[in-house]
Amino acid sequence: MLFDLPLSIAVGAEYVRPTASGMNLLDDYRGWILRGSLVWYASRGTAPYLRLGGGASFGERYARTVEWDTASPLQWQRRPSFAVFWGIGVRGMIAQHVEWAVEAECLAGDRVGLLLPLRLGLLYRWGGR
Repeated sequence: MLFDLPLSIAVGAEYVRPTASGMNLLDDYRGWILRGSLVWYASRGTAPYLRLGGGASFGERYARTVEWDTASPLQWQRRPSFAVFWGIGVRGMIAQHVEWAVEAECLAGDRVGLLLPLRLGLLYRWGGR
């Protein structure tokens, strides 16, 4: 084989809240994001990777009741939408099925915006290598 580039499919769901404070800001998003992605690893050990994916957001956005009218009041409104994202990071193994990862991510989509610029995590992997 000319290239041996490891590839995996990832599926996830997460709940997002904008801040711990009670202050609401224009275009804040809160709610669930369901997503799937393809992940390309540079090698099978501790190595960098690239993640590309898409998903759907099922949350609320703090927005004007009439979007184009700057005098209209702000309130939380249901705004489901499609989201796309990409991320680059480094991952390594802790145990046979447990990995760690550090990832810089850009998540964009209609009514979502940049949400999680840095992601740290532990992952459980089903299946064999």
